[in-house]
This record gives sequence, structure tokens and C-alpha cells, in this order.
Amino acid sequence: MSQNLSSSHCHTIDDKKRIRIPAPFRKILGDNLSMIAGKGGCIIIMPTEEGEKKLNNAYNGMDEIQPSKINDKLHREASLQKGMNYQITEDAQGRFVVPPILLKYSGITGDIISVGMGNRIEMWAEDRYFKYIEKVIEESSFDVEN
Repeated sequence: MSQNLSSSHCHTIDDKKRIRIPAPFRKILGDNLSMIAGKGGCIIIMPTEEGEKKLNNAYNGMDEIQPSKINDKLHREASLQKGMNYQITEDAQGRFVVPPILLKYSGITGDIISVGMGNRIEMWAEDRYFKYIEKVIEESSFDVEN
């Protein structure tokens, strides 16, 4: 992927729990995509190959470690990232079904904001996204008025 994803797009999930990746992002991301649980309750969408590389790098060698010797934080992170990693299969209209576990994790029930984040997009439940952004603004020197 030669271009960086940026900007945001508003859209909705339909009654059958299907989402469509916004067209400007779709063109850049290409085919063969995966969705995974992200920080703050978002769903990350990225090329499958790139996602697999990141997961393998992050949890390399974990399979060889005895379960009792795995750091609890590392185990929780691996469970989240590996346990909630799904291949995207689009229908003829470019929609895909979001698994129930990711819907519950993300809180997505209606309005969605998709945010370009360089090599991936983050899909957020609209209300959760604005709460997350409010917290970021409160904790930083970011000034939205200037």
C-alpha cells in the first residue's frame, strides 16, 4: 500500500449487521482484508498479510512458552488480537458481516465513523469515537479552537 489513509467517513451498519468500507478507503486498502479488535473499542481493518505480520511480530514465540510462564498482560493482548481476528468476505455489493463478538466489543449498533490511520482504518461506534476524542483533547495540548 503506497498511500497513507487519512480523513474520516460517516456511515451506518444495516439491520443484517453488514458494513461497507467507504469507497476512498477501499481503493487504497485493496482486496484480502481482515478485521481485528483495536484499542479503545474500535475495529481495525487492514490488509490480511500486513495484519498477520504484525500479530506474528507482536506474539512471536508465544506458542513455545509454557502457559504458566506467559505474562498476564501479554496473554490478554494476544487473546484480544488473535481471538478477534476475522477475514473479511464481501458480498456482491461490497458489504461484509461483522461477527457478533466484534459488534459487542466495539459497541457498533448504528452510526459509524471510519478513520484513516496510515496503513489501516479504524471503525468506531459514533458515540464511542466522540467520547474517545474528548478524552484525547482533555489530556493533550491539542487546541481545537485555534
